[in-house]
Amino acid sequence: MNSSAQAGHYKLTQKEKIIMLTLQKLSVATASAAVVTLGTVGTAQAATFHEVGDAGTFPFSSFAQTVHVEPGETLDSIVGSFNHNFFTSFDIDMFRVELNAGSFSARVSDGQVPGERSLFLFNANGLGIAANRGNGTIAALEGNLESAGTYFLGIGHGRSIDWRSSSGSIFSAANWATPQFGATGSGAGRRPGSVSSSGARNFRGSSYTIAIANEPPQPVPESSSVLGLLAFGAFATLSGLKHKQQKA
Repeated sequence: MNSSAQAGHYKLTQKEKIIMLTLQKLSVATASAAVVTLGTVGTAQAATFHEVGDAGTFPFSSFAQTVHVEPGETLDSIVGSFNHNFFTSFDIDMFRVELNAGSFSARVSDGQVPGERSLFLFNANGLGIAANRGNGTIAALEGNLESAGTYFLGIGHGRSIDWRSSSGSIFSAANWATPQFGATGSGAGRRPGSVSSSGARNFRGSSYTIAIANEPPQPVPESSSVLGLLAFGAFATLSGLKHKQQKA
């Protein structure tokens, strides 16, 4: 038998057949797993949280209303209403939210609420991060959160709301005028002990919607990348064995 005939009738060894069968199964399994893994990225659903009863006033867990979001959902708005009589008191609703590190913004522009609307953001320790007064326009907060975790997001409706610690006002006039992060009042860096307003501007039942945007957690690509490489490697090896078997 000449060399060309021998090459045309090459048979895989038993060991090579076992390897070939294993690689066939591995290539299908890893490719499917890679597709499933990649397909789950960016599928979080937007969620709206509705205030239950009347949320508390202060940025502490014992007062604030905890925002619940189901796994796989991303909070994009909070809907609530103020609960007091016009010119008798002012109301602040504080919500305990879990946020991701990175860009964050909150806005309220509901025209159903007359007068000034204000937003506040405190960290897990109750320290002021930002405040902004709408004064008949859009009230907004925007900046970058250094770490993921618990924060307190509040909304108030009243004239010149003043959060104060033992050292004075937590937020300065510059804070109220801009949505950017960074409390610069003389009382910044301390937990608030009181909050006041120079005049109430609320109607009982006036509703609001806080639109929220928070950078999602960064996906971990290693799992899908490794699966993809395994699938590619298995496919390449399998193709080599098939080529060896069919080579004339």
